[in-house]
Amino acid sequence: MTGAEDDNARVIAGLRRRQFRLAAVFYGGLVAIPLGAICPCGLAAVVYRVAPEWSQDVALSSFLLPLVGLAAALLVVGGRSRVNRSIALARLADSLGLRFADLAEKGRLDFLTAFPVLNVLRVPHSGEGANLMEGTYKRRPLTAVDYTTLHLLGYKHFVRKQTAAVFTAGFDGLPSFAVVPQTWADKFELAVLGPAAPGKKVVVPDEKEFNRHFAVLTEANRAAVAGRLTPAVVDAFLEDKRLAAEVHGGMLLVYRRQTVVAAAEYEEFLRTANRLAKALPSEPEA
Repeated sequence: MTGAEDDNARVIAGLRRRQFRLAAVFYGGLVAIPLGAICPCGLAAVVYRVAPEWSQDVALSSFLLPLVGLAAALLVVGGRSRVNRSIALARLADSLGLRFADLAEKGRLDFLTAFPVLNVLRVPHSGEGANLMEGTYKRRPLTAVDYTTLHLLGYKHFVRKQTAAVFTAGFDGLPSFAVVPQTWADKFELAVLGPAAPGKKVVVPDEKEFNRHFAVLTEANRAAVAGRLTPAVVDAFLEDKRLAAEVHGGMLLVYRRQTVVAAAEYEEFLRTANRLAKALPSEPEA
């Protein structure tokens, strides 16, 4: 076993133990629903023979106990879903030769704060990572993680959570820019930000559909950025209109805005990120 495989095996074993505990609570709660109704009624009949004054109280518990079982089952539904996804992602990371951690250590993801569009309106020192994958993917250094941040707009706090794939080196020849989807919510956010928006918009020549669905933002030379958005890059975005990307500090960040990628779609998401990384030219097209 390699070091990564050994670490992954330990993480998966811990997740399976958590999965077992949550399953025990869930199914125990389900069993408690019918038993909580039937058993007190039977017990009340027995108690009535020896202590009639107590039988009514015992019978009334048949209304309470099923609710307790239902509440217990409902409380762990979200946890079971999260741990099942984590196990699936840990197995995927292991199959790809990546190291997996269910929680990112403090400071491990500080490099993500360098991306201005991802962190617009972010509250300082906020940012947590879960389901962290690290290693070399398709000969590129990769970090993939579910990244949660706290943001502030006016007096209102809101949380953003999205799966981010970051190729942490190899893009030093590219200017800093971002490509973000243009849903109504995104357009509203840019309008609210106004002059505080992270960059000026770039229009890509002869790409009307792309310009309608995406906004390209940069503080660098607009012509240099437009020259990097080749037909291959544009096609990658148009095939997944939820996709967002940001180039900064020699790194490439790819994510779906405010979307946690499902385990079944995760490998395809990584392939799309790698396809985008391959398509970006280090020099602008003439």
